[in-house]
Parts: sequence; C-alpha cells; structure tokens
Amino acid sequence: MTAALEVRNLYAGYGKTTVIRDLNLSVPEGSTVALLGPNGAGKTSTLGAITGSVKVTSGAIVMGNTNITRLSTYDRAKRGIALIPEGRGIFPGLTVGENLQIAADSAQGVDASWKREQMNRVEEMFPPVRERAKQRCGSLSGGEQQMVAMSRAFLSNPKVLLMDEISVGLAPMIVELLYQAVARLKQDGTTIVLVEQYLTYALKFADICYVMGKGTVNFVGEPGELQGEAAGASYL
Repeated sequence: MTAALEVRNLYAGYGKTTVIRDLNLSVPEGSTVALLGPNGAGKTSTLGAITGSVKVTSGAIVMGNTNITRLSTYDRAKRGIALIPEGRGIFPGLTVGENLQIAADSAQGVDASWKREQMNRVEEMFPPVRERAKQRCGSLSGGEQQMVAMSRAFLSNPKVLLMDEISVGLAPMIVELLYQAVARLKQDGTTIVLVEQYLTYALKFADICYVMGKGTVNFVGEPGELQGEAAGASYL
C-alpha cells in the first residue's frame, strides 16, 4: 500500500534537547494511524516535527515521493498537511464563519461546489457552527471551539490530517460527537494520524497503532494486538 507520509530515522527536539530518537513511522494512504504512549513519550513532538514546528536534526519526513524535511510549516500546509492541535488551533478573535472561510480558502484542488457541500456537511454535523457563525470563537465553549477546529479540517481538504488529543477536557457527549465526525472523515478516505488519550477511541478507529516511549517506537501493530488490559498495559 502506498504511503501518504513516512518518517525515517528521525531525530528532533527543542534547542539542544533531543526528544525524538531514531523514529520510523509509515502512514498508508487512506488509513488511520494512532500514536499511543504515556505523557512525555514524544507523541505531540512527533506531530510537531511533521508540521515543521519542532526542529529536525537528522532523518527525513517524506510525503508521497517528496522529502519535505526542510520545507517551512507554511509550505507543508500547502502540500496538504493539516493539524488540529491540543488547544484547538483556531483564531479566537475571528468569528466562526471567518475561521471556516479561511480553511475553505486554503483547500487545494477543489471548486466552489465542493466547498458548499462541505459547509453543508459541517453545519449538519455541528449545529452550533451554523448557529454561531457571527460569534467570535474566543467566546465559545471548549466543545464548540473543537467543533470549529474539526469543521476546518473538513473544509481544508487535507491530504494528511494530524489530530492531537481532540478529546482533552471535554464532556463524553461532545467527544462522541467529535468522533462521529472522525468516522466520516475516515469513510471519505482521509489519511489520519491520531494522538488520543482515550484508548477505546484510538483502538476503534485506528488501522495501525504505534506505541511510543521516550521519543521512539516500542511497538507497531494492529489494534487487536493491544486489546485487553494485560496486552495494553505491557506497552502503555
């Protein structure tokens, strides 16, 4: 299966501190890959290295047939890498509608009818997005802000979507709604890399699981191999 994204022998970190060590990761086109592991394992830093916000000292990040390791964060985004970071990643001073318009304007290779169709989809999935179109995002609840962040993912038409702990601090009902949207993205064939604190959701949606510890990969396998308390506890 063709890889949409590959991380090869990667070392990355902050200043003189290396937090990612000899990391290898392959994300097949149309798959959902879960990055799992305890706090401090390097999951968020791995996403940062992929997007360009964390400095790579050696190794390679390859998208399709193109080495993007030295590209700017902006150029990586133009190539179709999108991130929903922990903490939403929206523009709090702009309205909901303005946030969504920015995402739609960034979409590559689509026409106006596609954008209208996607807008209809997000309004159907997340009624507050429609009801609060003129409201500034900074005044929304945490759950509503995450709905806006997820809506932006639909509208930007990413080739690879990175999601970092989208459930953090949210009520179970909101988390369930967000993961219904993840299911629709998966059905659409969107390639997803998912960092998630709730193992149940990660194992439900992932095709491949990478378990990290101290900045490297300790286990690669299918979700079934991590099912059950004993199996999961040996890695997580």
